[in-house]
Amino acid sequence: MYFVLILLLVIYSFTFAAASVASTSEMMALASPGNKTMAMAFCGTFYYSGSGLSRMLSSLVLGSGMLAAEWSMGGMKICHYQTLFLIYAVAVIFAAMFLVIVPAIFPEGEYVYDVH
Repeated sequence: MYFVLILLLVIYSFTFAAASVASTSEMMALASPGNKTMAMAFCGTFYYSGSGLSRMLSSLVLGSGMLAAEWSMGGMKICHYQTLFLIYAVAVIFAAMFLVIVPAIFPEGEYVYDVH
């Protein structure tokens, strides 16, 4: 069991690091060359605001008792924590549909990939 947990942690950490590098390079590419600091601060504000809002929303939903304590789906019993994970999985799939507007996926114009 320890090996599986370590493997999952390594995979998650690698994925998170790769996503951070990809999002940072996109932010740098889309920012205007003379104002990269403010553009990065602006993007960081939205990232951390969304992260905090997500944590606050899940705490409010779990604390309010809005979700059923237990329900079944196809013979499987599902608790309120798993319901929350299911809701987030649907939200991630919905958000993944917006990847078509990310310039690294489908480039349309000239972007400045300047690291100086």
